[in-house]
Amino acid sequence: MSDGATSKTVWSCVVDAGTALDTANNNLDFNVFLAAGESISVETDGFSNFEGSVRQIADVNGTLVQPSGFTPQ
Repeated sequence: MSDGATSKTVWSCVVDAGTALDTANNNLDFNVFLAAGESISVETDGFSNFEGSVRQIADVNGTLVQPSGFTPQ
């Protein structure tokens, strides 16, 4: 996570890959508040990949944001 001047690690995983067959699967969900001008990024080594998705759940005032296409009954 970065504000453009400083960076902060939100989550990290280190795997000691002794052989090409070693694998690690990490499933996680987390919420991050990003103010205007802040960003979040992902870094991996040449042997890893990252798959994920992002969705806004609230505005800056804490008002919940309904998912696109959701119509409450």
